[in-house]
This record gives sequence, C-alpha cells and structure tokens, in this order.
Amino acid sequence: DYAPLSCSATPHCDERQSVLREYPATWSVMPQPLAPRPPEHQEVSLDTFAVLSTDDLLCATLDGALAVCLYDAVQESGAMLHIRIVPPGGTPLVHELTDELLASDLLLLERCLGALRRACPNARHWQAKAVVHCGTEGDLATSGQLLLDFVRAHFSESKITVVQTETRAGGPVRVQFRPAMGQLRIGS
Repeated sequence: DYAPLSCSATPHCDERQSVLREYPATWSVMPQPLAPRPPEHQEVSLDTFAVLSTDDLLCATLDGALAVCLYDAVQESGAMLHIRIVPPGGTPLVHELTDELLASDLLLLERCLGALRRACPNARHWQAKAVVHCGTEGDLATSGQLLLDFVRAHFSESKITVVQTETRAGGPVRVQFRPAMGQLRIGS
C-alpha cells in the first residue's frame, strides 16, 4: 500500500543532489575516528596502593601477598592495594607483630578508600576483587585467608561488595587490573 519514496517525491532533494555534484570533495572526506590509546601500566609496590581515575591498568607481582582491586560498577575510578601476608608463628613476638601489621594494614586500607572516594565522590556502587598468593609451597594459606577475612569484614562495614576472590600458590603471579572495565587478569 505504501509506495517507496523517490527523490522527486521529497522536497528539496534535487537541490541536495546538485550540491553534492558541485562539491563532491567536501562530502567525500570524512574525519576518521582516532584510534584508542593503549592503557598505561602503573606498578603497585608491596604494602602500598594506587588510585586511578583514567582508563589504565594497575599491576602487581604477588609472592606471598594479597591484591585487593576496588572499583565502582558505574564510574571509571578504581584502586589496587598490595598487602604482604605474614607467615604464621607461635611466639608472642610474632603475635604482637601480627597485631601491629593488621593495624597498619587497616590504616593502609582506610587511606586507600579515602583516596578512592576523593577521586570519585559520586561513586555509589563499589565492588572489590581479591587475589591471595599463598607462597611457593602454599604455606601462607591460613594467614592469607585470615587477612582476606579481615578485609572482607571491613568491606561489609563500608558497603563494598566483594564479587570475586582467587587463591593461588606456587611461583609469583602477575595481576593486572583495569578499574574502568572491572577486569582482573591473573597470569604467571
């Protein structure tokens, strides 16, 4: 029932075609989109953190350590926290050292969360991914799990959802985290 539109049925169509015939060079050169830049890599050292508000990568090599990757599911900001896992011990000195380390880990975690919230004040959908490396022989599994439980408990109070945890043993592993996409890659 409907007839296809022809150029003669559309007002001003003849005028448009004549402009195209007269100035073909101006219409044939269309700007090409810029190629996206590859993400830059920022290394996160042991017992430190880094915050990003750009689409780049945070990287760490885990060897008896925990990497906590934080990001907002909507915004592009994120952070990586790289924490040492202390081996278990039975002496009172080691227990005191462990308490001091947990207190310093909590302080480092709080500083990281504060910097992340300042970098992205409108973020409301915080999520976390964690990777525990239990050492070459896996002898840090208990300490690593306790540290992860400590971090999880703090996150539940802070309304941060832990969406992924990985546990590895053996040789050091390389962790790459892209907060803007929420992507976590673990390699050797």
